[in-house]
Amino acid sequence: MPRRTRIPGALKEGFKGFYKAPEAEEAAAAGLTTIDLSAGTSTDPNDVLDPASSLGTTSTLIADQNQGTFSARNCFRSLTSIGAIPDDCDILHLVLEVGTFPTGDPGSGGGHSSMEWIVYHTNGGSLNANEGYHGGFVQTTGVQFKGRSIQRFGSNGSNRILQVGTPAVCHAFLFFQGTELTDACQTINSTDSGFQDDYISDDAGDDYSEVFIGVGLAQQASSPAADITYGGVTLKYEWVDL
Repeated sequence: MPRRTRIPGALKEGFKGFYKAPEAEEAAAAGLTTIDLSAGTSTDPNDVLDPASSLGTTSTLIADQNQGTFSARNCFRSLTSIGAIPDDCDILHLVLEVGTFPTGDPGSGGGHSSMEWIVYHTNGGSLNANEGYHGGFVQTTGVQFKGRSIQRFGSNGSNRILQVGTPAVCHAFLFFQGTELTDACQTINSTDSGFQDDYISDDAGDDYSEVFIGVGLAQQASSPAADITYGGVTLKYEWVDL
């Protein structure tokens, strides 16, 4: 049976060490590898990524006024292979940081734009429903920048608490049993916000002989009201075990 490790409760206090001070965050990040989004495989069937965006180890991601969503699996994504799951580790730790919050309003009527980490089993040329995980951040109607809960592709996450004070940091932990992705949890915090923890135990596929990570960008409204800009975006990872 796949393991069901209830990490949020067990590690909540440990997670908080990442945010106590800049020195603590730097120490926690010492073993992390930064992803260069410009070197990944980008797929954008609905042209969600505005051409003015800048991808690299630190990126500016601009959601253009075109609809593309995680639920319909036509969001922008840039994915990079990090190889096979190591023999001695079965937990993938991701750190997604946003240094400059969006200021635009994505539109009324339930419109939102989200910028999220992704874990998937291919380079994302096509995305299957109920596979992979995504989570991270969302810009909502009324110009509010919030956390975004974890979901599988084919579904959108839920909005979480308001993020106040840059940077906003999301730590996500992905749990594998063999080559099966079984669970994920994340905690989100920014300088002047409380902690928001999320957990999911819906199996996300059993074909992770190779693991791909990256970011995705979505616009929910059929006619988004504005470009939405996420600045100072970095994605880092490491393999760990407990």
